[in-house]
Amino acid sequence: MGNGDPWETAPVRFLLGRAYHDVAEVLGWQKAVDFGMDVWARKRPPSERKAQSVYGGGHGSIYIPEKVNSFFGHELVELLGEDDAKALSARLGGEILEFSAIAPAFKKQRNQAILDRAMEGLSPNVIAFLFELTPRSVRRIIHVGMS
Repeated sequence: MGNGDPWETAPVRFLLGRAYHDVAEVLGWQKAVDFGMDVWARKRPPSERKAQSVYGGGHGSIYIPEKVNSFFGHELVELLGEDDAKALSARLGGEILEFSAIAPAFKKQRNQAILDRAMEGLSPNVIAFLFELTPRSVRRIIHVGMS
């Protein structure tokens, strides 16, 4: 797409699931990531919503209709807008897309940032607060990263 989209060159995009790639071919990476995160957050089965946070796993599914009619207000139009919904429908109509959480793709980068903060002398408690983790998780990341 070449429009200055930071996702165009981000190596982490290769860690994302097939649905992100399919949507990116039609709408570009930034819209694919935004759409996938919206679907993941809204469309996970109830059992997964209870058990997992935004940093967890699971998936959210959405059916892409073969034809989008804004008159009936399909959720695809609500999430993407009419033009993008029609473009996606024309290319992927009839398919069910399953979007996984995006945060696990960034785990290595997050862990490196935690190690960097530890090397700067920050305590595990402070690092845990900054990264919204438990101090125990931070200590485990530091232990594994230092060994």
